[in-house]
Amino acid sequence: MGKIKVFLATFITIVMIATFFSGFALATRVTKANKFIGHVFIDDGKDILLPTVSAKVRHNHDEIRDYFVHFLSKKPHGRIIEQNIRIYDNIAVNSGLYTISLMEDGGHSDVAARFTFVYQKYEDGWLVIEHHSSILPA
Repeated sequence: MGKIKVFLATFITIVMIATFFSGFALATRVTKANKFIGHVFIDDGKDILLPTVSAKVRHNHDEIRDYFVHFLSKKPHGRIIEQNIRIYDNIAVNSGLYTISLMEDGGHSDVAARFTFVYQKYEDGWLVIEHHSSILPA
C-alpha cells in the first residue's frame, strides 16, 4: 500500500475511534443495557470492563450488562477533556480524561475520570474488547 493510502487509512481510523466515544456517550443515554452492550462490546467471552463507579471487575457480557443497568439509570453524559488515540493494525487504543455527569438524588454530580478503550476491528466495524475508567485521584 502506498504512503498516501496508509496515511488515509490511519486518518480515517483515528476519526472513527475519536467519534466512537460520541456514539458511546449517546448510546448510554438512549438505549437499554442489553442493546447498548450488544452494539458496543464484543461478545466473545473475553471482554473486560473496569468500571468508573464500581470496584468490581466485569468479565463477561452478563456482568457488564449488570453494571450498565445500574449505571444507565443515572442518565450519564460524558464529555472528553483529552484523548490519545493509537492504532496497531486491527487494534486501537484511546486513553484520556473525561467528565461524566450523573443524575443522583434529584441533581447532577460530575465525576472527573480517566479512561482507556481498547477496540478490535471486526468485519462490521470497531468494537470494544476492554474498557477501563476510574475516578481521578484528588
